[in-house]
Amino acid sequence: MRGFKKLLLAGAVVAVLFPASLAAQRSGAQAWAESCGNCHINQPPNRYKAERWAIIMRHMQIYARLTDAETEAILEFLQAGARQPESAEAKQDEGVQLASGDPAYLPVSSSTGEQIYKNQCVACHGKKGKGDGPAAVALNPRPSNLTDAGRMQELTDDELRKVIAEGTGSMPGFESILKPDELEAVLEYIRQFTAAED
Repeated sequence: MRGFKKLLLAGAVVAVLFPASLAAQRSGAQAWAESCGNCHINQPPNRYKAERWAIIMRHMQIYARLTDAETEAILEFLQAGARQPESAEAKQDEGVQLASGDPAYLPVSSSTGEQIYKNQCVACHGKKGKGDGPAAVALNPRPSNLTDAGRMQELTDDELRKVIAEGTGSMPGFESILKPDELEAVLEYIRQFTAAED
């Protein structure tokens, strides 16, 4: 009986320690996708500047009961793609306009579909659109494989545009972040994934 109690105690210690060590090994993208997505739609890294993410993560560490290692990893991931301060040149550029004063809007006057994709989509959809970005492993269902020609041909441009703008499942919508011409640029860039597969 004493041996059985020792076994139970050892099992309890492992159960407490193992998840913590496993969590510490998760990448920032994985921890971000798994932990933050439990309560709300994950915000794109460039929604805020690096300093703002630091403040947000201080609060969220308490609310989400994140370990120091998880918090640091998530913050590093978010700050790597954080919104950049506007340069003097960008402020003078006539093409730069804030979308309805939305602080989430990333003002870039020369964004191509590829640049926007790299800023907003790579974390989940991956560099080549295969749905294998660093955060994809933590998402269920997994991000769409944008190179799947059969599936992509079933989606009209209007349907794909709506998904990008409004989001679907665990994917957030981007219409408050991107201007209409930028949404079109992303759509055209995404269509190139299947063209490259042909």
